[in-house]
Amino acid sequence: MNRIVLVIGIIFSTSIMAIGQSEIELPIEDQFDIVTNQRLDKSAYLKTFAGINEYCQNPTFRNSVDRILVAIHEYDSLVLDKLEDPTAYYGWDIKEENKTIKDVHHLEEGYSLESFVEHMRESCIFRNEIVENEENLRRGLGMESYDGKVLVLETEMTKYLRRIDRLMLRVDEHLHVLHLDQ
Repeated sequence: MNRIVLVIGIIFSTSIMAIGQSEIELPIEDQFDIVTNQRLDKSAYLKTFAGINEYCQNPTFRNSVDRILVAIHEYDSLVLDKLEDPTAYYGWDIKEENKTIKDVHHLEEGYSLESFVEHMRESCIFRNEIVENEENLRRGLGMESYDGKVLVLETEMTKYLRRIDRLMLRVDEHLHVLHLDQ
């Protein structure tokens, strides 16, 4: 009986601690680290034909990728609000602040959810053509072969995602220099 009470007590106190920890707000730079790492993991997978296949065919996976991008843009907006607040003066390095604003705007405007989804839609169309013509492409040579078409698709996806990855990492570095929450 005492063991049961002890186990229930441990479970209850662990639940309370978990609830208390979830209420603790992480600094913006730590939150951005988390979504950046999630995005980089998804990005690495999306650079492969298997990742493109899963994005095109699996709505659950597609939604998880899109949700991460939405979260990133929410943090970008939060960062811009803090940096562009005319009533606040934080004493940040003005050059770093300006670089951050420029990179966040570039991420927001150049790689919005809509432009990402459009790029992925075009990639899925190309992927569908490859899959539909797989039998004929297997007999082809060079860039007109199945492997050649897959390589073209992966290369285009890698270039596109690498630009987003680099931009996100730059914004992340800026946030660690500025320390917005201090």
